[in-house]
Amino acid sequence: MDKKGFSVIALLFIFGALILGGTGVVYFTSKENPPVDSPESAPQNPVPVSTGNEAASTTVSSNPLPATTSPESGTGTSGKKISPLKPANLENLVQGHNDARADRINLVIVGINFSSIDELKNTGIEMLSWGGSPVRNGVAFGPFAIEPLRSNKGKFNVWYDTAIINGTTQDDIRNKAVDEEGSINKTGLKYVVPIFLNKLKQSPGINTFITPHSVGFGITLEDNSFSSLTKDKLQPKAVFVNVQEPLTSPSQLAHELGHGIFGLADEKTDSPFDKPGSAPRIRAPDCVATPADAQKLWGDMVGQVDPFYTNWKSTLQQNGQWETLFPSDVSWWKSMDDGVKVGYYYGQCYGDPNGKDAIRPTDFSIMNQSQVAVFGPVNRKQVEIVLGFFKGF
Repeated sequence: MDKKGFSVIALLFIFGALILGGTGVVYFTSKENPPVDSPESAPQNPVPVSTGNEAASTTVSSNPLPATTSPESGTGTSGKKISPLKPANLENLVQGHNDARADRINLVIVGINFSSIDELKNTGIEMLSWGGSPVRNGVAFGPFAIEPLRSNKGKFNVWYDTAIINGTTQDDIRNKAVDEEGSINKTGLKYVVPIFLNKLKQSPGINTFITPHSVGFGITLEDNSFSSLTKDKLQPKAVFVNVQEPLTSPSQLAHELGHGIFGLADEKTDSPFDKPGSAPRIRAPDCVATPADAQKLWGDMVGQVDPFYTNWKSTLQQNGQWETLFPSDVSWWKSMDDGVKVGYYYGQCYGDPNGKDAIRPTDFSIMNQSQVAVFGPVNRKQVEIVLGFFKGF
């Protein structure tokens, strides 16, 4: 081949490389961030994004979604600055905080019946207590106003979904939420927790109230041993919370994340199904069946108090809100200082409150009464173990 022919081929090769390499599109195909593709978390068929306006809805491909860019930058292997990945359809709730490539839990705020994206963003930040302090006149402690979450914000990404769900019935909302969760699970992120914030609409013929809940438990402690908790077993679940009520709904969100991420049980008894003699729902570490189980899990912690309890109580008192949540004419609250100490407390756990078929480590905790925004030593131990799975970078 002569030099002229060789030059033409070389130019064509360079031109082709520029076309193919100049798209600027990055896909979630690295080992650190593989696409989510399990049958449970990501249906194989394309899932429509629910917008409340089906004519304007889009379809999410079953292929990994491309990432877009954000102002923050890092340095790639070539020495050139690159932008952190940001999944399509999701936006940063807190500017400058997220890094989709980091080893973090991904919280995704999904709005139901919000009038605007700005309203959703402001409500999401409030419900999370992202600033680290209680909200709503200092009475409501969202997740990141509570330890140990407050000290571990760097182990979370916080996103919001640009597709706001609109619905006028509970069934309509549930169906659209299932579709939207399927779309979120196709973004390529790992350890995703959709947080559905429901802005209530209640009028004649319209009732959008949804009982706050998690759709499951994020992890399960086995054999009454904290050593059974491993990162490969963590499968976070979606949670639902109503925004306007109760006043402490940000704390309710922390309670539901206790289920959806950290695998903690309901220690309370407030279900219409709790009839005398009904069996409690046993689930370690905070609802166990026998004294031997309790001894194994928290025998060495008896008498301990979650160090955040003092901070939480004094903050409420300084804000003038202690009496709002815990009226002095209700005798039960007077025992709180003792009831937050680890011991052997019988009953509840969604069972017969007068029975002895369940044992709890404390009488008061956020997994019992959500306005008591303290995990307690035993629950906090499990939360800290799960948070310890993540580097945050």
